[in-house]
Amino acid sequence: MIQCILVFLLCFTCQLQAQKVNNDEVYTLAISYEKSGDAKNAARLYQELYAKVNTNSDYLYGVSRTLQSLQRFPELLPIIEEFTARFPTIEHFSLCSYIAKKSGFTEKSNTYWEQSLQLVSKLPNDIVKDNAIRLVGKYQTDAQSGNNAILTYKKGKELLKNQLGLYSDELSQLYALIKDYESGTKEVLELFSLNQNYALVQGRLSAYLTTVESIEHIDKQLSKQSDLLHSYALYKLYQWFLRETRQYDKALSLVKKTEKLFGSKGRDIIDFADICNKDGILDIANESYSLLIDLGTSSPFYSKAIFGYATVLEQRLTILKKTFPDSIPKDDILYIISKYDDIVQSSPYTAIASECLLRKSQLQSNFLDDNVSAKKTLEQIIQGYAHNSISVLAANELALLLIKENNSTQAKEILLHNITKASLDQNETDRTQFILAEMMYFEGNIDSAIVLLLPISGKPESDIANDALERLLFIEENKQYVSDLIIFAKAEYYERMRKYSEAIPEFKKITAEGDLSELRQIKVAEVYSKLKNINRAIEEYSSFLILYPESIRTDKVLYTIGEMNIIQGDKEKAIISFTDILVRYPNSMYVKKSRDIIRRLRGDVH
Repeated sequence: MIQCILVFLLCFTCQLQAQKVNNDEVYTLAISYEKSGDAKNAARLYQELYAKVNTNSDYLYGVSRTLQSLQRFPELLPIIEEFTARFPTIEHFSLCSYIAKKSGFTEKSNTYWEQSLQLVSKLPNDIVKDNAIRLVGKYQTDAQSGNNAILTYKKGKELLKNQLGLYSDELSQLYALIKDYESGTKEVLELFSLNQNYALVQGRLSAYLTTVESIEHIDKQLSKQSDLLHSYALYKLYQWFLRETRQYDKALSLVKKTEKLFGSKGRDIIDFADICNKDGILDIANESYSLLIDLGTSSPFYSKAIFGYATVLEQRLTILKKTFPDSIPKDDILYIISKYDDIVQSSPYTAIASECLLRKSQLQSNFLDDNVSAKKTLEQIIQGYAHNSISVLAANELALLLIKENNSTQAKEILLHNITKASLDQNETDRTQFILAEMMYFEGNIDSAIVLLLPISGKPESDIANDALERLLFIEENKQYVSDLIIFAKAEYYERMRKYSEAIPEFKKITAEGDLSELRQIKVAEVYSKLKNINRAIEEYSSFLILYPESIRTDKVLYTIGEMNIIQGDKEKAIISFTDILVRYPNSMYVKKSRDIIRRLRGDVH
């Protein structure tokens, strides 16, 4: 008898072990399906396993994950509810609440949420309470039950005796969703008092800058807190807020106040000035730099302030040149150059001095048309800063000036020497190689140009790679018209040299069909435009529309004609061109701009 019992027990144990092995294999297969993205088969296997062993939480969570992935929430809800009834935990109630909300049962979801919070209150210590609150809050946030999530975190604050900054990160995001800027600002400032993470807090505050009322409230709170706590970090945050809301005069006053209170020796002023300069707020930048310049050389930022001041003046000249190209006073240009010279003299062989020299050369070349002086300045950089990366840049600029003067021999010598300086600046030596390739192309040495372009076109990290690839593609597309391609290159060279009267007849020599023919016509029109012969440019563009009605460039040509009509004061014709784009090319990149211009012009016309 005893032997029979032993045999039975042994068989039963073996059967259980075999079943467990089988379940483990199925579970492994289910995981494999789930990882590969086959949620349907994974869900089927998890459900089979859970039906066999409905106490196994791994199987249940497998069912939960996959049915959620398949958006089968109503099917999942009774399964989770039944399991929770047997194993009532905070996580299970939270999961029930989440699934119920996703199934459309908001009232039931709220009931489960309340049950989860009741269990949280009974937990033995603050650590587990904190973890539980974060769990419940996350489930409610994921269920898009923002108010419940907020109440959850507020309950957590109450249970944990309102610790400063507790759940402020989560609450600040939730308040933004329900547009409660007052509560949100309070939480953001609490968060900032804990970690002083400018980037995080600026991002949180930005979400509230949506109305005049919210901006005024945040302004008031930042002003109040800054003065109350005399916190340098808060003053810096307040400065950012004033810049972000374009209250630049008020921001400058605050910067002066911060400087007076904390004595950063001008650091706050120079930082503020540089930001305004970069953002194009030139008047405020100018005023800020002037504050430091007035301090004289006693300020450690004196040279930097003069440099910034000069760059502001230079930006103003650039803007003026675009609007009134022939009316820039020479004395203004020379004044800026004198400021750069002052810095070079007071801080020789420094990074800022080399930058001043480079800017000086650009002013001499682009504004004064004094290439002789510009070349001397660039040579000064090359010799004085031979072991710095800026010397590579200066050599490239010098070569371009020599090319402009048709001195290709000396330009090539400089470029060939420059190309050996990759250790100083790889990006700039890639540009050197591109300039050499362009020279080969313009001279008609197409094969040599290709050899130089290929290596740099395959460097995604190089700034010049796209230009190199574009030139290579152009050559490849037109290689069957070698003689015409060489003529086109020569014409482009004349255009680059501003020898427009020589460029036009060269472009017109091209007889090839296809893309090169289209480009020839567009180039002729562009050159006439550069000659300020708008009537002739419009004629050439109009001829393009007749010759190449199916061209992919037609929308761009129509847009250009419209712009030229505006220059000539013919608004009605401009409207016709822009309307043509809207009608014929609804997917064109020029549609939005055309529509905006039409609205503006119709306002002018009517």
